[in-house]
Amino acid sequence: MTETCLVRIMAPSELWQANKPNVPKFVTEVVQRTIDESGRVHSDSEVSLVLSDDRELRLLNAEHRGIDKPTNVLAFPGEPLDDDGGAYTVRARPLILGDIVISYERVVAEAADQGKTFDHHLAHLLVHGALHLCRYDHDRNEDAERMENLERRILKAMGIKDPYAELPPKGEEPPPAPVARPAAARPKVKAVAPKKATPKKATPKKATPKKVAPRKAPPKKAAPKKKAAPKKAPAKASAKRAAARKPAARKSAAKKAASKKKAPAKKLAARKGKPARRASKR
Repeated sequence: MTETCLVRIMAPSELWQANKPNVPKFVTEVVQRTIDESGRVHSDSEVSLVLSDDRELRLLNAEHRGIDKPTNVLAFPGEPLDDDGGAYTVRARPLILGDIVISYERVVAEAADQGKTFDHHLAHLLVHGALHLCRYDHDRNEDAERMENLERRILKAMGIKDPYAELPPKGEEPPPAPVARPAAARPKVKAVAPKKATPKKATPKKATPKKVAPRKAPPKKAAPKKKAAPKKAPAKASAKRAAARKPAARKSAAKKAASKKKAPAKKLAARKGKPARRASKR
């Protein structure tokens, strides 16, 4: 464990001062605890912490890593360390471990996305960056596992949950950023395009059929009523009636003629009993 770790804080971004006025004490304790628990620093040491923003992180990320976009944290290791059985130390002066630069906007955005508090996510990024200054790395699987286990142990001692319990989906960059190294010493890293998640095919919505009123059958036209033909008297009946009427007419005519003929006879008979009278002429 180190005897003393001096943490020099610079805050060029006003976002930290306006929203987190008590952050200097918190970040100092996190960095000192990480250096103590690293197991690699055995003398007085010094760390510079820069509380910055997306603008500066983007410039540094483009200059030192060739990525033109802001990132959450960058670590710049300091002077080469004398390796003495896995421990680092210097004599007669503090050991300059290096610089940590962190973005306020990235901490806020990532904490919201991962469902964490601002302080817990900030602590995780500081622990990760400070371990990089202690020459921990995650280039190989074995190194990454050792570094992550140490991060879990340090954060657990501060009452913070395991940050790797719920890993981000494959293809997304993990929260901590890799170490930024000088261009000459930095090995070439092949950029691997993240696998894009295959979008789920949206099930087409079934079109609700429109209700169509059934067509009404056209009303049937009433057939015109046939006029009843006038009933014709049967020919035989009319002929019989006509024949029955004719004899009656003939009989009446014969009776009239007989009466006419008999009338003068009666008159003559009445005259025979009376004397004839002459008409007097005047």
